[in-house]
Amino acid sequence: MTEREQKLSIAIAYCARCNFLPRATWVAQELLHTYGDFIAGLTLVPEHGGVFTVTVNGAVLFSNKDEGRFPEIRDLKEALNRFLEEEEVATLKRHPKKGAAGSGSGA
Repeated sequence: MTEREQKLSIAIAYCARCNFLPRATWVAQELLHTYGDFIAGLTLVPEHGGVFTVTVNGAVLFSNKDEGRFPEIRDLKEALNRFLEEEEVATLKRHPKKGAAGSGSGA
């Protein structure tokens, strides 16, 4: 099994005192929805000090302390795609686009 074929181990460290839990659970839900077939585990890690850090297989994917902001979900997904093969990325679940053709809104 190559390094890219390993399942992803994701950790989201969030500041409990800052009430970052809702954001952490939302990010977790979005990542699980899209990458569920490729995730070995996702852990929420309560911390302090205003942190919001997402790590994948031990590597920091995003840190609000480094970036000065919270992550955009699309940025996290683009970064996570680098851990997958092209064929795997092609199979990812995606939310339907609003106003897409064939969405049943025709008259």
